[in-house]
Amino acid sequence: MNELKKIIESEKKLITIFDALEDAIILFDEGNRIQWYNKTAENRLSSVLKKPLEKGMKLQEFLPENVRVAFYEDFKKSLNGDVIKFERIMLNEDEKKFSFFVTMHPIYDENKNVIGVLFISKDITEYKLAELEKDKIAKEIVERSKEMEQFSFITSHELRHEFSKMLINDAKLSDNLNDELKDFFVEIDIAATNINNVIAELNKKINTLQFQQKSSSQFPPITSVEEICLLDDDALFNRLNERIISNTYPGIPIMIFENADSALEHVRANPSVSRYIFLDLNMQNKSGWDFLDEYSNIESKKDSPVIILSSSIDPVEQKRSEGYKEVLNFFTKPLYKNLLELLR
Repeated sequence: MNELKKIIESEKKLITIFDALEDAIILFDEGNRIQWYNKTAENRLSSVLKKPLEKGMKLQEFLPENVRVAFYEDFKKSLNGDVIKFERIMLNEDEKKFSFFVTMHPIYDENKNVIGVLFISKDITEYKLAELEKDKIAKEIVERSKEMEQFSFITSHELRHEFSKMLINDAKLSDNLNDELKDFFVEIDIAATNINNVIAELNKKINTLQFQQKSSSQFPPITSVEEICLLDDDALFNRLNERIISNTYPGIPIMIFENADSALEHVRANPSVSRYIFLDLNMQNKSGWDFLDEYSNIESKKDSPVIILSSSIDPVEQKRSEGYKEVLNFFTKPLYKNLLELLR
């Protein structure tokens, strides 16, 4: 008698534990009839089925039509010994959507015969909502990132491109100016420099990457090359840069190209010529990046370095250029004599 009481007490404790679980648990016999269920199953499924659970009822008869067939097919697979797992979305009596993760386990007797199915349903509605919110936030971050990249491009290329022209003024290129004009150009230079610094600071706020200059020992010094190539679709910059380079390194022929195709054609036609190439990035048709992609695949060319000379102060582009073994350095416009002297 005492042993019987112990068994009854143990069963009550087990039921108490099952009733405390947040998962809905139902025990079915081979005929798909409910033999036992916990409190969570009673509360949750009664709301979904719009009918109280009862021992002996066939659950599939009360399931919504769109899930009834699938449920029965899964039940039969579980009776054949398979463990079935799936997610399901259902509506409660208030037409509110609930997401569930369902597992069906076969139940065996001592002879390893399947005698029923254990149905466990976990409410994953909050998890799914959190996933949707996370995806929404991720999309917003991606869109925001695209906007920031666009802003960075505008400040780094389009806006700074024009200011870099202002930074090269005749006060730096000629000594044949009177004091009044020199003072005037100095004031313009100070204003342009201040604006340029603001643009640079904006890009630093957006990006934190930095260009890592390659060792110049892997390339010949600029004073030993046979030619210098300027590739820029801005004719004014080509004229200014040609003047600065010829003043710094007189005697070295300077070739000017305003598009990538003509520069590539020249390199392919003269692969054995040693050269330094000053390359702008933001060009019409083929960009500087397009040029680098093709230039790096010209196998017969000499090891001639590329100096990126761009109005860009975008650290992302500077970091990207490190992926090209031909790129020796990344200079931002305008080109000054002190920058050229780094290439000796």
